[in-house]
Amino acid sequence: MPQAVNIIVNDAASVARTFELQNPAAGLGSTADWVYKVGDSPSAFPRYSASARKTPNKARAVTTKFAMPHAVIQDSLTVLVAQAEANINVTVPDAFPESKRGDFVALATGLFSAALTKAMIRDGVPAT
Repeated sequence: MPQAVNIIVNDAASVARTFELQNPAAGLGSTADWVYKVGDSPSAFPRYSASARKTPNKARAVTTKFAMPHAVIQDSLTVLVAQAEANINVTVPDAFPESKRGDFVALATGLFSAALTKAMIRDGVPAT
């Protein structure tokens, strides 16, 4: 199984951003989680996760997800307005701001093409 480590990808401005490993997977059927700590509110941090499992037809399925929230401050509280997600199928809500779309695309495609993600897909196992 590939070793779970931090993942560094470039944003839309070609600035390197580090997704810090929060939780390595314990093995098949569990999830490894990364977070990009940007801003003041952990609930609004972009997140990446990956897991792998055996399927009934003698195969392995790797699932990855990148989520990038858009939050605003209202009355000193962080309020999540929208969240763009990419799981191979990509969802970008109309409420997700144009100013964040470039970074969403750059970070999502960078995570999905990272060497660690490729190793998980190739081997059919999560990063542990």
